[in-house]
Amino acid sequence: MSERTRAWGLLLGLLGGGLGGCAPRALRLENELLRAENTRLHATLAAQAPAARGTADAGPASDAAAPTVAELRQWMEGLGLAPPDEPVEGLLSARVEGEHARFRLTARVYERQRIVLLMVTDYLRVDDAPHPGAVVALLTELAVQNYELLMGKLQLNPATGEISLSVELSYAEGLGFETFRDHALRLVQTADHVHPTLQKAAQADAL
Repeated sequence: MSERTRAWGLLLGLLGGGLGGCAPRALRLENELLRAENTRLHATLAAQAPAARGTADAGPASDAAAPTVAELRQWMEGLGLAPPDEPVEGLLSARVEGEHARFRLTARVYERQRIVLLMVTDYLRVDDAPHPGAVVALLTELAVQNYELLMGKLQLNPATGEISLSVELSYAEGLGFETFRDHALRLVQTADHVHPTLQKAAQADAL
């Protein structure tokens, strides 16, 4: 059995049953909270729509039209980032060169949920953690950051190991460029700001 296989085995054990009695209580709680967050994760952006929003926050539907791909492209071009790539199945993606990291900002309309999903992708992977202790440290840091973030939610895709940061913008009451711009730029700034902390956690010494 390879070291990588053993690492993923340990990871699945942690997410499934906690860290056990030998770990500090704080670390157990952080991983339990992260496990709860993972039940609400999005699948990969291009393959699957976000989960339907709960009835508790569902308001009366309006007649606001969904932004078109052409409008989204125009909005992304107005962000001052690299020009977005040609859309693929309604998905727009642009390269971002931050101070601390390189990644992509992606945008897509989901008409069923009446949202525009903004997501930072090509950002970080669980595979960046070289051993089981570093995996635990990275997952714990994801939970800590999600407590503290004022914009977006860090998410782990269990199927691919990809880590992303996303925010949902409702267009049920209308959505304009200024709101899109403000959320997109804050999401990019947040992703760039927390990347060194996440990368440091991924390189933590073994527990």
